[in-house]
Amino acid sequence: GPAYTGRVLVMDDDRDVRESLVHMLASFGVAVEGVADGRAAVDEYVAAQRRREGYDLVFMDLTVPGGVGGREAVRLLLENDPTARVIVVSGYSHDPVLADCRRFGFRGGLAKPVAMDDLGRLLAEFLAPADA
Repeated sequence: GPAYTGRVLVMDDDRDVRESLVHMLASFGVAVEGVADGRAAVDEYVAAQRRREGYDLVFMDLTVPGGVGGREAVRLLLENDPTARVIVVSGYSHDPVLADCRRFGFRGGLAKPVAMDDLGRLLAEFLAPADA
């Protein structure tokens, strides 16, 4: 399949979902890191920027029970880096944030369970293809 170049950060509080998405992304050839909540995502994103290995794309789960979810985290992320490219991931297909994601600062949306072709389309939109 197609391969892309870049660094991708995945935030989801559900370990199975997170590991599945990390695995799917890795199959496209990108470097992937996974974290469990929005606070960790913002910390890791900023730390990576300081190391000069910033993330090209971030996938954020919308709801994190008892923690910082995607809606709050994207705001914090954009305060640190207005150019941050964040995709919202939600298990609720009728979620208003998913339907109108750009209004909340996201560049795109992805419904769970995540389909490989939907993921591929987003990567094609935001990442550079890997050299053949």
